[in-house]
Amino acid sequence: VWVFYGSGAGLHAAGEQVFDQDSFPGDHGGTETGDQFGYALAAGDLDADGFDDLAIGTPFENSPEPLGTCGFDLSCDDHGAFHVVFGSAAGLDFDRTYSTGSSFSQGDGKGFALAVGDFDGNPSAGAELAVASPGSFDSSLGGADHTGRVALYRFDPVSVMAPLGSFSSDPEEVDAQWGWALGGGKLGTGGSRAIAVGAHLSDVAGSNQAGRATVVDPEEIEPHGDLVQTDFGMAGNGGDDHFGAALAVGDFDGDGFDDLAIAAPEKNDGGVADSGRVYVAFGSASGPDTSQFEILSIADFAGSTPATGDAFGTALAAGDYDGDGFDDLFFGAPGRGSDDRGFVYFVHGTAAGLA
Repeated sequence: VWVFYGSGAGLHAAGEQVFDQDSFPGDHGGTETGDQFGYALAAGDLDADGFDDLAIGTPFENSPEPLGTCGFDLSCDDHGAFHVVFGSAAGLDFDRTYSTGSSFSQGDGKGFALAVGDFDGNPSAGAELAVASPGSFDSSLGGADHTGRVALYRFDPVSVMAPLGSFSSDPEEVDAQWGWALGGGKLGTGGSRAIAVGAHLSDVAGSNQAGRATVVDPEEIEPHGDLVQTDFGMAGNGGDDHFGAALAVGDFDGDGFDDLAIAAPEKNDGGVADSGRVYVAFGSASGPDTSQFEILSIADFAGSTPATGDAFGTALAAGDYDGDGFDDLFFGAPGRGSDDRGFVYFVHGTAAGLA
């Protein structure tokens, strides 16, 4: 992972930090082939000291222990892990870190997606960390794999981690990979904090892997408010659309309620295979409101025509990049252009929505 620090003139390379799993003290498996340390990142002030901290996902970490929750296998392959390095006035401080242990199930993929936010409504206690395990095993479904689970953690000022509970979809669904994507913000009732969870392989109304997204109240540790494509006007739930593969949360219209962007990167837009779409449900006092929505594709950008395999929306990022008080939205289209060279698209937030 590379960290570049900001300044009044933007990001700069002076004082940059580069680190891997071997940078963390303790016995946590170390750097191994295929771990994919840094697959997911999330930042926020977890210990309430005024400095942002960095959480790092390593979803394909293997357990070094020969006996554990994986029974008599020699290792828990791809159980996953996450690490936290805490911030200070001098930057990220490797004298203050946290690393998960090895007591997880094979194939969980813990740390595949991360989100940081004040999910309990108590900013003085610091932010909380949501960690997804989209490959989670569910014994109640006969040992079914890839149902998915999300866990919530809190850290105190001395960097001690306390688990706050975990939750899964209701009902749970085999191979849905609930937790493939996460987003956090003011998505709950009355503008309260909530977590959005993507399940891009969920089957919807007979359409295989159409995908869905769920809004979860972290105080109740209970999922509610499933969203699917047919909630957005005339959009249909197509097989292999992978709705929920990427999420972004931001207040795009500046009304004080966060809005939720949900990608379906393999949606056939205008009949063009796998060109991709992004759906935006604008926030309200009752949460994301699909009666107030926008649907965006490459066709909405001047001079652009969707092409097969564009995969528009594979990655999303929200933030107020121009400092006008409205969050803006970036879209990745990694299959766009000759030889899949990829494009990035950008739209501004306005009082009327994304423009």
